[in-house]
Amino acid sequence: MVSRPPPTPMEARIDPSDALLLQYVYSQEGTIMAALAKLMAAVYGPAISHSALRHALLATAAESLPQSLFGNKFEDEKLKAYQALRVRLNDPSKLTEGDVFASYVLAYSAFGIWLEQSAIHTKGCRAMLICWREMGKSGVDTQLLDTFAPLLWDWIHFYHEFYEFSVPDTFPTFGESMQCLSKLRQTGTPKEAWENPITSAAHDYLGYLFTISLWWLHHVAAQEEIQGFNRIARVKPLVEYIKAKLADREFQKALEYMQGWLLRQDLDDCASDVKFVRYQIIQLHSVQIVLAILENPSTLSGLQSLGVAEIGLSLIHSLKTQTAAAWPFWNYYEEDYCRLVTLAGLCIPPGSEERTVLFEEAKPVSKCLGDF
Repeated sequence: MVSRPPPTPMEARIDPSDALLLQYVYSQEGTIMAALAKLMAAVYGPAISHSALRHALLATAAESLPQSLFGNKFEDEKLKAYQALRVRLNDPSKLTEGDVFASYVLAYSAFGIWLEQSAIHTKGCRAMLICWREMGKSGVDTQLLDTFAPLLWDWIHFYHEFYEFSVPDTFPTFGESMQCLSKLRQTGTPKEAWENPITSAAHDYLGYLFTISLWWLHHVAAQEEIQGFNRIARVKPLVEYIKAKLADREFQKALEYMQGWLLRQDLDDCASDVKFVRYQIIQLHSVQIVLAILENPSTLSGLQSLGVAEIGLSLIHSLKTQTAAAWPFWNYYEEDYCRLVTLAGLCIPPGSEERTVLFEEAKPVSKCLGDF
């Protein structure tokens, strides 16, 4: 936990209700946003002296609380943050790391809820990061961004790929992401004592890759119905991107570590750490399924191919046998787990016993199938 700096004039003027909202952000133990907010407080004080960043954090807090009480506060703080950032973008030479973090906080708070607004803030944050990189800003006053730029790039790539179906030219390595997560642990994130930077980074790395890969697969499958769609040109960069992410040297070392750890004889199959590590291996298999489907001439031929069906059956076996008490584990990863089961089921021929049993046991899959 970041120690509280001495009171500042800003803290003397801050509205008590705003102080409570900021404290609410800091108190969300185990979340990455809370961890970053605590680190920002160490730089800008608990009242966050950087105007745009303070308004962005207040908007994030208000957005997560009942809208009947905090809806107006959310809109007001979001507008103030947006206005402050527009001033900065008019003169990029005055760009600060607080502006970059503010734009990310706004994109984060809107993602999955207000898609159009999140897309706007994602583009803004991406533009700021590119400007920051091209201007070569680095120094004592930018240590926070110097440290966490890879993590911000990772998240912004995820948001940008989600909205634009675009493949980034460059992306952080697994090792860079792991270093960032190691720094976040100093603030108590993740809160689970059994997690470590390797498994945490693997979870984010594979989780983002699987979500984006499945989203791309959905997009490609829909576009195949449109006459004139050039599937090869669209799919080739996606396949190369997935392969490059999976071939990352530090990621391969992390996989070896996790797979070697699972070979230990003294493991408790019901322990959280065992299920968490095995879940990462299952996510890896899921990404491999998407890759195999994309490498086929069409999505349908990929789903019907023998190789994909074999991976699907293997994934189902993993879901049922490798993860002890698998279904209750949905309490933590329900949506992701549902996608995994759905993908595995789609790879099995319709009418087969395995597919029937799978969908009967996993009732939430029916909704995911409809969405897919």
